[in-house]
Amino acid sequence: MSEHHYRATATRDGHWWAVEIHGLPPNMIAHTQGRDLADAAAMARDAVATLFDVDIDDVTIDLAVASSAGGESRRSTEDRLVSEG
Repeated sequence: MSEHHYRATATRDGHWWAVEIHGLPPNMIAHTQGRDLADAAAMARDAVATLFDVDIDDVTIDLAVASSAGGESRRSTEDRLVSEG
């Protein structure tokens, strides 16, 4: 199991997916973006790894699509990357 596990929400914004990472310590916020959901998930992992100065392999993100963006159900980053790859 990874050391850093967080939830994130992706919202469609034009040609991009805007991502908000949840569950960070109270004094931290993190946002990123990606061209597609796989890119958005990868960018969220990178943001957390950079924020905590840890190896990206120690980070997992459960990425959910905001209901206004189509109501897609939540699933893990790994599942999303496999399904879009």
